[in-house]
Amino acid sequence: DGFAEPLRGRCAAMVVCASRGQVVMWVSALRARLSVGGEAPLLLPPPAAEAGAGLGEPIGVCRGVCGFFSGEVGDGDERDSEERLNSGLRLVEACVAARILVVCRKLETGYDNPDLCVMYLDRKLDGPKSIVQVLSRCNRRGLPGKRAFLVDFHNDPGRIAEAFGGFRGEVTHCSDPAKADAAARFEVVLERLGALLEGRSTRLSAKEAQQDARDYVALCEELDIPRPAGCRDFLDAAVHSLAEAGDEDVPVLGEAAVRA
Repeated sequence: DGFAEPLRGRCAAMVVCASRGQVVMWVSALRARLSVGGEAPLLLPPPAAEAGAGLGEPIGVCRGVCGFFSGEVGDGDERDSEERLNSGLRLVEACVAARILVVCRKLETGYDNPDLCVMYLDRKLDGPKSIVQVLSRCNRRGLPGKRAFLVDFHNDPGRIAEAFGGFRGEVTHCSDPAKADAAARFEVVLERLGALLEGRSTRLSAKEAQQDARDYVALCEELDIPRPAGCRDFLDAAVHSLAEAGDEDVPVLGEAAVRA
């Protein structure tokens, strides 16, 4: 009940688990807790209630708590899949219905919900990149005054600080409209290339990925952002990942392209 108050508003929460079995345990326990008779419910209907119109009974059964994982868990006829655990809701529907998302190796990166501000970590995170990616689910842009609430059962605070330190850089206020526009474009390009490189998106064509790579280099120069030593490898990997999706005409970004 520690963070009940934020959840009475429009905030959402995420529980990060170590295994699929643990996801099922957390989901069952939370639904049971929210079903206790005579107690004030901790959750309101989903913030995007209109998006969940027509889902009806499954949302009521889930009590605003959904589990997210790949594959199945359990033995024999008692095996649970994500969809079965969520009363038949598909992934997108479950994301809409959930006020508490219980996850294991799913939605821990790339899930950008501005209402997510509460997180429980019931797993030791693997390394600096994982630490920053998972915890950053709570720092998406949201309403003015948004605060993040975190309970960590396993990770050392010093290790968390060290992980973020490796990604921290100087940030200055940009009063020049042209620079502000360039910074906004840079964020979009970087997200698209990152999604492509991490396998979260293959919707870009080879030509579009090539253009994003060129824009990345140009915007780095315009914003005076030093390019990492492995910049060419990063750009080549992003574009060539399209080849694995079956694109035969993937251009190679050589040194000349990186300098362009």
